[in-house]
Amino acid sequence: MEEMDKIKAIEDLFGGELTVAEEQKLRHEIELDPSLRELFAQEEELVAGIKYWSRKELKQKLQEIESRLEPLKTTENETVKKKSTNWRPLLAAASVSILIALYFVFNGLSTSPDKLYEQYYEPYQAYSSVIKRGGEVETDRMSNAMLAYESKDYKKAATELEAIAPGEERDFYLAHSYMASGEHAKALPLLEQLAETGAEPKSTVNWYLALAYLKSKNVTAATEILNRLAGYDNTYQKRSAELLKDL
Repeated sequence: MEEMDKIKAIEDLFGGELTVAEEQKLRHEIELDPSLRELFAQEEELVAGIKYWSRKELKQKLQEIESRLEPLKTTENETVKKKSTNWRPLLAAASVSILIALYFVFNGLSTSPDKLYEQYYEPYQAYSSVIKRGGEVETDRMSNAMLAYESKDYKKAATELEAIAPGEERDFYLAHSYMASGEHAKALPLLEQLAETGAEPKSTVNWYLALAYLKSKNVTAATEILNRLAGYDNTYQKRSAELLKDL
């Protein structure tokens, strides 16, 4: 498979454009081809980055709309009827302001570690390649775990993954299942081990490890990782720099 064909196939996978048979064939090829597996990890991080910056763009668009709205024009000598014609710009401005305010409320802009965690954390979106690890039972469990994870049933995913022998893919998704379930203390040692062994995708592992440290109030460890991520080109570089400013 040529390089451009590999990229197109992976993009179609992420976009849900493949048939079940095509997806299974591609996932099998990813497991057998190291270069394809590396490309898959790169594209996976790119998708995560696109999702994040789409939300940032929405916020910026709302702010731009608000800045273009004309201010309410009234004078003491205007009649009541005259004033009544100017309510629409005010209402529009108020609506945009409310939307922006709600954004910040729900994303919890604050310097406290808990609030920052809530602002920056979102569950990792799974694009797993389930492979046979030596037995049908274990393969079925991994498949069930990933189905549960992709359905956002993180507790069920964790239960299924706990029954599987440790390994990078299993530990990666178990850590994310724990984090999404609010069990950060369980996720932390798994992420630490993955970071220590250099598991892929590396920047994703380190980003979530930094967030796990932040949630556990270990700001020093979180800051150290964020400084590294902010220092080179990766999906989480800008987010890391932003979070550092907020700490």
